[in-house]
Amino acid sequence: MLHVEDLVVRYGDIRAVKGISFQVERGEILALVGANGAGKTTLLKILATVMEPTAGRVLFEGEDIWSDPVALRDHIGYMPDFFQLPQDLAVAEFLMGFARSHKLANPVRRVVEVIAQVGLEDKLDAYCRGLSRGMVQRLGMARAILHRPKLLLLDEPASGLDPLARQTLFDTLRAVHAEGTT
Repeated sequence: MLHVEDLVVRYGDIRAVKGISFQVERGEILALVGANGAGKTTLLKILATVMEPTAGRVLFEGEDIWSDPVALRDHIGYMPDFFQLPQDLAVAEFLMGFARSHKLANPVRRVVEVIAQVGLEDKLDAYCRGLSRGMVQRLGMARAILHRPKLLLLDEPASGLDPLARQTLFDTLRAVHAEGTT
């Protein structure tokens, strides 16, 4: 499904990613572990087509991710460690915007399903500006899985979550994986 070959990222004289190569088969779960500054977030940004590498290539289902990155995003769910939410939108409005952008067949039903899956049912009408860090993380997960991506990329998904919310996250990941997401 995913083939990374000799990926390099340089920021001036600094090599943030140093020629990494790996493959991920459909259905596999891969965790990146490393020290701060090791290039994990940079690698995820490349896989999500948010930034281009200095060298190397990435293939998704045999196609170069840079041949049509916009189309590829229909198949990838990405949750960065930190992201901005529109403060004046309610949780449901925020997710409905993404549901419509992905042209989901029944956007309202899917938003309700995903909100329940991440444990934010009581926050559907809450404004994003009033969410705690853990709730923001859960909303980020909801956004990442909303369109049922083939590949899910998560950067520090448990950051800011209390023990109960972490359990909900792991339950969500198990369910998404059982549906076929890599």
